[in-house]
Amino acid sequence: MSNELLLSKFEKYKDMFINEKKVLNCSNNTIITYLNVLNNFYEFILEYESLKSITDINKDILLSFLNKDKNIATSTKSSRLRVMKSFFSFID
Repeated sequence: MSNELLLSKFEKYKDMFINEKKVLNCSNNTIITYLNVLNNFYEFILEYESLKSITDINKDILLSFLNKDKNIATSTKSSRLRVMKSFFSFID
């Protein structure tokens, strides 16, 4: 797999991000939502073997992720977008 480094870094950042949310006393439901979105995104980027680094993840990839499920509510997409923005702000 050519994107192993990206995937391992993503996992590391995801764990750090979730731990921060726990320290900040976010609710269990919030943490579960964050984990679900990030795990779904992880599964999504598995298909992108050309990605070598977190910095290779661009707006087009994020939009593809948000639009992959055609039958979800706009509020769900908005929630996923908030999680992704928060996650990438954390990384930055």
